[in-house]
Amino acid sequence: MNGIITLNSVSRFQSCRHRMIASGKIDVCLNNLRRFHGDLFWYHPSLTGSRVLVVFDNKAAEGILKDESWIFSKALEPWQDRQTSKDPFERLLVDSLLLADGNHHKKRSSQLSGRLSSPHYWLLFESCMRERITRFLHHPHGADVELFSALLARDALEHFIQLSLTDADFDLLKHCLHLAGLGMRSQMYCPFRTRRPFSARSEMRSIDSIRDILRQKVDLKHRTSTSWQTQPAIRASNQAVVDEALLIAFSLSQKLPALIHASSNFLATLSSSIKARVGAEWEFILPYPTAECMASEWPITVQQFSGISGHCSRPLALLKRVCVCDALVCGVPLAETTEIWIPSWSSDQLLFGLGPYSCNGESLAFAITGRILQFWCSAAS
Repeated sequence: MNGIITLNSVSRFQSCRHRMIASGKIDVCLNNLRRFHGDLFWYHPSLTGSRVLVVFDNKAAEGILKDESWIFSKALEPWQDRQTSKDPFERLLVDSLLLADGNHHKKRSSQLSGRLSSPHYWLLFESCMRERITRFLHHPHGADVELFSALLARDALEHFIQLSLTDADFDLLKHCLHLAGLGMRSQMYCPFRTRRPFSARSEMRSIDSIRDILRQKVDLKHRTSTSWQTQPAIRASNQAVVDEALLIAFSLSQKLPALIHASSNFLATLSSSIKARVGAEWEFILPYPTAECMASEWPITVQQFSGISGHCSRPLALLKRVCVCDALVCGVPLAETTEIWIPSWSSDQLLFGLGPYSCNGESLAFAITGRILQFWCSAAS
């Protein structure tokens, strides 16, 4: 294997680690090491801890994430411990799809897919989305993207989960989503497995409060109606519905802005004729937010998605996996429990991940992004 890093490189590790912590950028450190050691190398996040294998090689990454994914689980702590975690990211999302692994992930995936693919829920949500786009996103480079994304998260809870929030509930939710976003980025920028997360008691109380509020709303809804949980096919417990609701809200408020900013930057690269053709699709009705439906109804818009992805900063800097058994990656033997980091910026295909743990909300994210791009193009043409 090219570039095996050992403890003999202490000075280089220390300087790189200090630069990474000072700048808050794990990508700076890993990119520098890649130049010295190639696309596959060992890295010690801390000099006294276990080493991890960093995989920039796209073929190897595809094998880990997709072809032989059963050998590699997500590199996360057991979900039962997250309810009391001091990390805001873990404490808010607990066992949601973004953090779930194995059978939990399969169940969460089925539940979320059922909600997002329901034509009834989607049409209600899209109607609100189009209204919000016209109200908040008039100018591509002057749009209030964060407020738009937060309000869209509120709409998603109302129409996909059927939870209506008061203004006070919404303000608390926004605050907690912000805390969780900071926690996620902290994990990505300084993702040492032995890192002890910390948050103030007030932050933990806020997160517990919003979870309690949503749970009470779900319990009340469950007692007063039995039809609201007909989707998906696998019935979700009330606690699981809360996890789903927070995952949707978190994804829209914390991950969607990156796609919107990428769209505004990509817009400048389009010719006037392409803008006119994309803008014309603003009027086309999309019955389902699926890749197949978008390709059929919005062929010109869909052609632009790869360009948008190329302009997008990755919501998750590292895709982390752990070997569940002894494994071999590009001829490199890995012992059971070895941690693997796959930098998401190494390939445009990794924006939403690959394989069974890829993002279930990819189609929904692109459906929203497509509508925004169409609106901007229709206004420009």
